Amino acid sequence: MLFWGLCLLLFAQVAAPPGGAGGDERRHSDAKQIYYCGFEAEDDADYDHWPDHWTRRRGANYPGYLPVEIRTGDAQQGEGCLELTLNGGGVAIFSPPIEEGVGPLFSYVLEGYVQTLGLERDRVYFSVTFFDDAGNALETIRSKPVTLVPEWRKIRMPPMIPNSTEVASAVIGLHVEPSDKQDIHGLVRFDDLWFARLPRMSLRMNRPDNVYTDPRQVKVTCDVSGIFERDPEMVFELLDQSWQRVDYRSSRLDGEAVARRSSKGSELFGADVTKAQGFRGATDWSPDIMHPGFYR
Repeated sequence: MLFWGLCLLLFAQVAAPPGGAGGDERRHSDAKQIYYCGFEAEDDADYDHWPDHWTRRRGANYPGYLPVEIRTGDAQQGEGCLELTLNGGGVAIFSPPIEEGVGPLFSYVLEGYVQTLGLERDRVYFSVTFFDDAGNALETIRSKPVTLVPEWRKIRMPPMIPNSTEVASAVIGLHVEPSDKQDIHGLVRFDDLWFARLPRMSLRMNRPDNVYTDPRQVKVTCDVSGIFERDPEMVFELLDQSWQRVDYRSSRLDGEAVARRSSKGSELFGADVTKAQGFRGATDWSPDIMHPGFYR
């Protein structure tokens, strides 16, 4: 029996630009900023050296006596950065809920700078937690932890795709987490936090194993959401094992407008106010495969 194999690489998935932590410093060119905090004067309206509306975890392993404050003079960008002074224990602080521009139609990227001085054991990382309309946490995605970062380094989280269709807000977390042995002394600094959204795109096959005995049964579906062009051009390519193009199709996606209530506050006034969250749609393709083989 001849098996028709089609191995699918998710080229439709929007990916980050080249370069990881400490590499390419450019923002993602296709992303739309929805939150930014540089820990500057405008982020501290009441002059208490604490970023406005941010919160801090307190409790076991998170002592409240560890100094956390906005400091000037050692920033990576601008004048200010957030500085944590360690003396045993961990620190976790969180941004205010980000609602504007957040929803299930998009994928998300987070970038920020980290510097550590004197750390040997503690792990430093970012997190993004997605919530539903009722404030229930749906899932948390974490960056890879770092420890020894004596020079400012950009931490870039790859595009995050929430699993839930109930996503309504997001919260950014900054974490210093002890390991089995804690760092008694040290400094951790954060700066230039940038949170943005991207269109959400995915490819799927009509068989979970992507193996076919009849090439006429092969069907590829591309799902797209969070785009702001109603009928974008969708391009499919089928490549063989040597990356040569075997088949190609270009067509327009029949996009459907998606809207959501503009804010919880509008409900107080009885207004059914909505705003466009972009377009979504799906399109199928059955490539023309003439020979058994391995395809992408």
